[in-house]
Amino acid sequence: MRTEARAINCASCGAGQSVLGGGRIKTHVCGYCGAAMDASAGFRLVAKFDAIDRPETPFRIGAEGEIAGVPVTVIGIQVVEERWDGKVATWVDHQLYSPTHGYAWLTLENGHLVLTRKERRAPWPNTLTLAEVETYETPPRVKLGEERFRYFESGRHRVTHVAGSFNFTPVKDQVSEAVSCMSRDRMLTYRRMGGELEWEVSQLLDRDAVLRSFGIDPADTPRARGLHPLTPFARSPILGDLRNIAMAGAAACFVLMLTYGNTGGGQHIAESTRQNIDQALSLPFQVADASQLVEITVVVDRNLTNAWAWFDIEVLDDGDEPVATVERGVEFYEGYSDGYWSEGSRYEEIFFRVPEPGPYTLEIAKSEDGTWGRGKQAKAESYWVVLREGHGSGMPGLWGTLGFAFIAFSLIGQRMIHHMRRWGQSDWSDD
Repeated sequence: MRTEARAINCASCGAGQSVLGGGRIKTHVCGYCGAAMDASAGFRLVAKFDAIDRPETPFRIGAEGEIAGVPVTVIGIQVVEERWDGKVATWVDHQLYSPTHGYAWLTLENGHLVLTRKERRAPWPNTLTLAEVETYETPPRVKLGEERFRYFESGRHRVTHVAGSFNFTPVKDQVSEAVSCMSRDRMLTYRRMGGELEWEVSQLLDRDAVLRSFGIDPADTPRARGLHPLTPFARSPILGDLRNIAMAGAAACFVLMLTYGNTGGGQHIAESTRQNIDQALSLPFQVADASQLVEITVVVDRNLTNAWAWFDIEVLDDGDEPVATVERGVEFYEGYSDGYWSEGSRYEEIFFRVPEPGPYTLEIAKSEDGTWGRGKQAKAESYWVVLREGHGSGMPGLWGTLGFAFIAFSLIGQRMIHHMRRWGQSDWSDD
């Protein structure tokens, strides 16, 4: 669908002009000298903009393409800047015209393409200004129909260059006040220019698809920079399936951990006592089920106070070959500091697994002991050893649960990270 054009000569420099955009065009600005002409008054000269070099954009005036299945024509271009804290941001707005859908803006910013249209429905609240935003303690929230938006950013925008045809009358160095709020995939902007308030709704476009529809090779244009706030979260179906499998795996391992992770009880298989803690102990025992854990409990007498005792522990098979070797300590401390306190215990538990059922021997001997602090102190004088078998191990299930949960939450966290990156660009501050 081709847009009809009217041919005129510039009222200032005399250059031939094509006026695009249908019968509602109010102003045409010469791209050569910056002369603004009133379309309703025979294109007489009404203002003069500075003639600057054509802004960097792949879209020329008169270019025809398609957006969301709607044929459109670029009829005008304006450059907009925003200044804050010594920084400057600029972007290029392209006025679009469609005989069936009217006027809209195609914005090029950091390589991203955004489509903006005027919104005729009134949002709630129907006004939101920079001054009003300053009075909020939390980011303002607004509604447009059933769609909810949250405050994103605000600022003052100044038009620095215009060329082409427009359905309004540009004013040199005109400044508009904009307050933008974002939903899941759209931006609602309250724009106040002079005494008029307008509402605009913006959405991010498929950059490559739009460029191709205008006959532009995406490879010939600079790539988009950074994450645009309106970028939707996208994850491949394969990663979605992997997330579901990982969640199911974590649940299954958790059930296994609860089922086989019993470390209480067990069947008593041997015990012995030494009245002198310096005496070594050799205790034979028989294991009936090698698939379960064997527990060694070393208990010292109640005299152990602010002291410790360390033991060398070794389990030998019937060929006197070690199957388990550890060094463990028993220590207990207590005192008074703003009340009674204690730390440690007078017993220690060790779990191990033997390679096969059969006879084994536990060898245990004290390696060192000592006391700590002042006041009440007492070394252990005796110790008692108890062996039990038939303890289940929840460690494989625990590690499986943690591993699968890490994978699942890493994939789930992608959405959270994307959400944080989007909203991290907001200028809202709680300070």
